Amino acid sequence: MSGIGNAYSDEILHRARLSPIALTSKLAPDEIEGLYRAAREVLTEWVERLRAQSADAFPEKVTAFREGMDTVLYPEGNKKDLADIPEDIKNRLKLVPVKHMEQVVSLALGAKFPS
Repeated sequence: MSGIGNAYSDEILHRARLSPIALTSKLAPDEIEGLYRAAREVLTEWVERLRAQSADAFPEKVTAFREGMDTVLYPEGNKKDLADIPEDIKNRLKLVPVKHMEQVVSLALGAKFPS
């Protein structure tokens, strides 16, 4: 699961009961649906944890902003929050707004998921 981060992808795959070496092109429809649900659940939980930890401050240790990362997906409705990201970080990133979790999963995995 490239693009999501090792910690998140491990947790997502574990929750979906999928092997990390399974090819997405060979997943059965029920496995795809389970992966989709697990991704939504895990990422929602982590967003809530990070928000609780950082309160009103900018989360300095967010994986997406470390060196070597060049693309960040963010909810379209959160465009106003881009103002909180330091300019030097914004200047080196491709910031991609998304409307639905399906877009996130599709962009990260290159696959279509059920709605």
